Amino acid sequence: MSRWNKSQTTGSRCILTLPLVYNKPQREQLGKTFQMVNNIKNMTISWYDTQLHEMIRTRVWRENQQALRALHEEYDPDLKALQALQNEAKNLKEGKTLSKTKQRKLNHLLVRKEEFQGKQQPLIEVRNAIIKKYKFSRSEFEKRASIYRKPYAAYVGSMVSQRAADDAWVMFESYLYGKGKRITHSKAEEFLAIEGKTNATNIVFDRKAMTVSLGLGKHKISLKVKCSRKDPYGYEEEALSRRVCYCRIIRKAYPEGWRYFTQLVLEGPPPVKVKPETGELLHAMGEGRVGLDIGPQTLAYSANKSVGLVELAEGAQDLQGEIRRVNRAMDRSRRATNPGMYTKDGQIIRKNKLPPELRTKYGGRKWFKSNRYRELEMHRRHLYRKQADLRRERHRQLANKLLAAGNEFYVEDMRWRALARKSKKAKKNKKGKYISRKRFGKSIANKSPGSFLSILEQKVKAQGGSFKRLITWKARASQYHHMTGKYKKKKLSQRTDVLEDGSRVQRDLYSAFLIQHANKTLDGFNARLCKKDYANFLRMHNEVMEALARSDKKLPSSMGVRQKAA
Repeated sequence: MSRWNKSQTTGSRCILTLPLVYNKPQREQLGKTFQMVNNIKNMTISWYDTQLHEMIRTRVWRENQQALRALHEEYDPDLKALQALQNEAKNLKEGKTLSKTKQRKLNHLLVRKEEFQGKQQPLIEVRNAIIKKYKFSRSEFEKRASIYRKPYAAYVGSMVSQRAADDAWVMFESYLYGKGKRITHSKAEEFLAIEGKTNATNIVFDRKAMTVSLGLGKHKISLKVKCSRKDPYGYEEEALSRRVCYCRIIRKAYPEGWRYFTQLVLEGPPPVKVKPETGELLHAMGEGRVGLDIGPQTLAYSANKSVGLVELAEGAQDLQGEIRRVNRAMDRSRRATNPGMYTKDGQIIRKNKLPPELRTKYGGRKWFKSNRYRELEMHRRHLYRKQADLRRERHRQLANKLLAAGNEFYVEDMRWRALARKSKKAKKNKKGKYISRKRFGKSIANKSPGSFLSILEQKVKAQGGSFKRLITWKARASQYHHMTGKYKKKKLSQRTDVLEDGSRVQRDLYSAFLIQHANKTLDGFNARLCKKDYANFLRMHNEVMEALARSDKKLPSSMGVRQKAA
């Protein structure tokens, strides 16, 4: 999917998505245009992939990269130690300074950093000169895409091809300058959007006629934009009154095939819904602090007047059963259509042992897909799209609910990618059998907690609130006890915590309460305020836990709630 150039300062923008009305020939042309733009992108990737391999094979590049690697191996320990000392100095209380020994070490490390930068700079300049020689830049990618656009010039505008080239450049830029590990081509079924750069050419939205046009000359088509019949809060009306920066056409998978929509990228922040009869905000923000303890499946929150423990994106995981059945049907269909890919006992044959007729010219597998397989494939895309839409809708509903709890939100900073990956160490249980290295990948994929936090943060800041993230490894909310001020480690399976006064609290709710009372430096908690507000929190906590125990809904086991039998 295309994305705008984030390196440019564009100001705040919002997106309005509206369905398109089209006939069969227009639908076929839309599908053809998507295929053409994807071809342009893939041809650009192929050409620069060849350039990349030629570049990394040269002696100058290999020697320069080896020198950079050796330089980092020599100086990285000192740079990490310097960063740790600088953080320590930054977190010191007012009036206090580092000890003389640490200050001397800090000065020595600063000198080492200057040495490192002095040696690194000429190597970086050589590296950039080589990259420039092989024409790796955004503008060069756009020039290359314009060459591949020529056969499709009647259907694809220059700015649309440039956007496709920008998308390809992002991948190469990540590989050359960031953490990118490999270059991949764009699959036709995963290419979901085409867009322009302005609303003046290529893909144009006409506000008066309410149409979107694309294509050139006799191949130009105008598609009717369908607005909502009901707009009780005037959201669409206000959005359509703004300047359109550029248009995007997207497609979504449905059982019968692709459906097409337009996305208008508009100037300014998203419109805020207002009650028409009173003029008040539909989801007005409250006052006070709100602490959030978010996990792979659940969210616990604590505020001055409310406490809650809820499941994230309720119902999103229910589609997994149907997805699993479709996957099994696809596997059966593929095995029946491609018997030469499998051994007699059902094992897949390695690529290097396949006959030439079952391999592509690039060495990949030449899979044959039946019509039934393609139908199942589209149905699976539809299910994933439906799950994503449901998850996004549930996240927005929960975020709107939380806005009423307060205007200062605090949450621990989590690394969701790290939690989703498998454990590196292989462990055994008491019986000597290996324990599964899987962690929270499936839960995070179904619930998308990081996406929820992004949605909530955007809504909070849009109304002038604050959203702060604690330093997780310093605060350690799951281990802290406010009555003693000490830390106590707990097993992940321990969902209930017993405090020093004998009260039993749900682990996540107690963490949310502590996060609500974070200190100014965001690396600990205000024990005095915790003691002051604890009685009120415990009362609301007990009410919430009793309500969950009486609930007839199936709750995640991570909540640690013993539900009463109906």
